[in-house]
Formats: sequence, C-alpha cells, structure tokens
Amino acid sequence: MSSVNVSELMRILSAELRQLAEATENLHDVVFAEGEIKGEGIRVVQSIDRTQQTLENLADFMSVLGEDMSENLAVAMENALAQVRLADLKRRLNMDGSSPLNDNAGSDAGDLELFG
Repeated sequence: MSSVNVSELMRILSAELRQLAEATENLHDVVFAEGEIKGEGIRVVQSIDRTQQTLENLADFMSVLGEDMSENLAVAMENALAQVRLADLKRRLNMDGSSPLNDNAGSDAGDLELFG
C-alpha cells in the first residue's frame, strides 16, 4: 500500500475545489439566460453564490493547511481512492503516478451522466 504526502494532497484538493467554484459561478449564465429573475430564481442565484463562496473558502482553507503541514506527514490513499467513481478525478488524486487502483474503473468510469 502506497502513501502520499498530505501537504501535496491538500494542494491538489484545493485546486479541485477551486475549479468547482469556477464552474459553479458559471451557473449564473444559465440562470440569467432566461431573462429577469423572480421568485424561486432569486433563491437559486443565492444558492449558487453561497455554494461558490463555500467552495472557494474550502479551497483556501485546504491550501493553507497544506502549507502549514509537516512535509513528513503521509497518508495511505487506497481506501479513500476506492470511493472515487470519476476516473479522471481518481487519476488526478492518485499522485503516485500509477494507474487507478484495481476497482473496475475501466468498466464503470463514471465520467458523465446525462439526464433526459
């Protein structure tokens, strides 16, 4: 079982959260595309704002934690990575450079679900 540097893991998680914050902020374009916002739309915009701000705050929090951690601190990743179903996310988190763990990621990559 391999272990990874926690400081580096925090940096990667912070970057992932930052990307999610940016994607969440882009949801405003979808909401505003329908014109004037009224009623439930206002609550949706407020929810988008809150989610985006929370993701940014968590990204900052994890970044600073990672900077303040000992470079010698390491954690085993196998059990945690087994919970990640998105193949591309699993590859980014799997910092030792090996292929995703043997969890049938190839048969059910979980990369995208479209709802009709």
